[in-house]
Amino acid sequence: MVVAHPYIVGSEVEPGEHFEGKLVLTHDCNNQPTVEVVLRMPREATHIEADSPKGWKSSVDPAKGEIVWQGGPTPDRMELGVSFEVPQVAEGTKLYIPVVQRCTGGEVQRWVEMPDAEKKQEDLGFPAAFVIVGKKADLPEGEEAADEAAAGGGHKHHHHGHHGDKKPSQ
Repeated sequence: MVVAHPYIVGSEVEPGEHFEGKLVLTHDCNNQPTVEVVLRMPREATHIEADSPKGWKSSVDPAKGEIVWQGGPTPDRMELGVSFEVPQVAEGTKLYIPVVQRCTGGEVQRWVEMPDAEKKQEDLGFPAAFVIVGKKADLPEGEEAADEAAAGGGHKHHHHGHHGDKKPSQ
């Protein structure tokens, strides 16, 4: 199971309703603190807003559907507030939200992969965050236990980073 990727937590994601939640980043880039996060909202999302933790500032570009947070540097876990109007789509639709994380030293993590005909969600090395319309945006089932295992270094990551030496989430 892929762990330590960005995910969204928050209220229920209902078609046509206003969603409020947080983007959770669970680690830095190979021990380099995060200094910028770019979130690409689903195309149909409107009324996009962002909240910033202390030491960070956010800007929203409605034309691009992007939120950019700059600040820090922040090591390990971050929570960035986000809200948007959910498009009128069928319940069960996954709204993918690619995330690009820039760290000190120029290191970049691109969490932008989405499943397709060839790759299933669990096969992705750098999966985009997503919310499922009609459900509460919550930590995916089993993630907490998997995140704990990641702190001990015992999970399969083929593509990136030294996750084994990260501190457990607080």
